[in-house]
Amino acid sequence: MQKESFYFSHDANAHIDDKILELRAEYGWEGYGIFWVLIEILRSQSDYSYERSKMAGLSIATAKPKDWLIEYIDYCIDLGLFVEKDGEFYSESLMGRMEQIDEKRKKRADAGRLGGLAKAALKQSSSNAIAKPSKEKKEKESKTNENKENELLARELAFKESLNPFIEEHSKETVNAFFEYWSEPNKSKSKMKWETEKTWDLVRRVTRWSNTSFNSNKSAPVAQSKIFAGKDMTIEQRQALDAAKVKQMVSQGLIR
Repeated sequence: MQKESFYFSHDANAHIDDKILELRAEYGWEGYGIFWVLIEILRSQSDYSYERSKMAGLSIATAKPKDWLIEYIDYCIDLGLFVEKDGEFYSESLMGRMEQIDEKRKKRADAGRLGGLAKAALKQSSSNAIAKPSKEKKEKESKTNENKENELLARELAFKESLNPFIEEHSKETVNAFFEYWSEPNKSKSKMKWETEKTWDLVRRVTRWSNTSFNSNKSAPVAQSKIFAGKDMTIEQRQALDAAKVKQMVSQGLIR
């Protein structure tokens, strides 16, 4: 497992911030350096805060006496660089930055999970087809085109849902274009284009699509409301049909 990198953003002009200037005036460049050591230590904590009763660890990390650190942290609190609450101190600026990073990580993790579920469903379906006797295989092959369309639609809906977390970062147009390209079914209407790939990492694929010219020189992407529009149906008719199919799939146990 790859070790987590304790990253946080850092303003390039932090050294001339009014509060930092006051800190430097009192403690010099040494005080400025210790401030960022404390920020790095806060970043490494699970809740981005530190108990003031555990000054021994900070004393070792900064090579400064505990009494000096207590006075220094109190000064930073007075300046508004740190906040003290329930015996702990933290940086509001660091907290805000980490909330944004943690939210992005959660969205990507959720997207990867949904993509993995869709891939696992396809793999399980293939395994079941191989294991069943030839008689059951023939019965499955005799199912109507409507049943095939229902199964494919269920996976299309799961694939489409897994792309929603990327809209904020890459725009709705980009994500729709990505969906239109990779959801194209094969001739037998059994698999989408992305399901035929030997490897598939959803986060990497979307990011590469957004950062390259894969979608250049193409017509404007189809609006999201028209993605499932039928050839001879209005959007409203197709939406009603899709809703009916989803309801049918739930009753058949195809989706939950």
